[in-house]
Amino acid sequence: MEEGQKEIEGIMQRTGLTEEEARARYHLRKAFDALVEVGRTPVAPDEDPFDDFYVLTDIAPHFEALQNFLARRVLERERPEGWGRGGIVIEED
Repeated sequence: MEEGQKEIEGIMQRTGLTEEEARARYHLRKAFDALVEVGRTPVAPDEDPFDDFYVLTDIAPHFEALQNFLARRVLERERPEGWGRGGIVIEED
């Protein structure tokens, strides 16, 4: 069984992502957490670590864009006609 398989299955159930998409989301979260930890580690022994604010403002937008990419795939599957009123017909009397 793959590492995090239960979490991946939970992501699939909660979000409607396919297994591959849920696996990507799972690994994105792990990578995000690891990069935040890296940012908290001083570059040199005599330096202070970066403040969480700077770490998050540097990396969070990139991860948000990737998460949005996955979410958009679910929306496109569930609503192939889009968000417009295309499928709604209003009959007039």
